[in-house]
Amino acid sequence: MGALELLAGLYPEGELDVRLLLVHEYRDISYMDPSATVDDARLKEIEEQMGIPPDKARRGFESLVQKIPLKLGWQVPTPPAAR
Repeated sequence: MGALELLAGLYPEGELDVRLLLVHEYRDISYMDPSATVDDARLKEIEEQMGIPPDKARRGFESLVQKIPLKLGWQVPTPPAAR
């Protein structure tokens, strides 16, 4: 059992926080890799698979990072351009 699975057990099943952590692949459902960066592609997958609009998912992930150390692509600072 992974760390995200244990943390997800703290929430009622079906709650937005838990749904955002799930990854649907083929017929399997698992928890996302916590070291992976949540980006626009992930937000699009969530919208297609679960019907959660990207803005709502983004806000949900922003709330989750207060409890779980996730990397959010829209919060990662971009390195300065090379001169």
